[in-house]
Amino acid sequence: MKMGTERRTIVYGGTVVTPFDEIQNGWICIVGDKIVGIYEENRALENELDWADESINVQGGYIIPGFIDVHI
Repeated sequence: MKMGTERRTIVYGGTVVTPFDEIQNGWICIVGDKIVGIYEENRALENELDWADESINVQGGYIIPGFIDVHI
């Protein structure tokens, strides 16, 4: 499946927790089943929301990308 045909999801509005850092008001971009980016809020989120097939606002919660398969 080409990247252009896979589902594009943005998860935003919370604290992104990685093994190395916590990003307040961060967001992640997912294409298909792969995380393709982790960003701070000041990057053009509004443009990305238009690009996404689905956007999920976690409303101040935590976003922990790769929690299940963090080693992949």
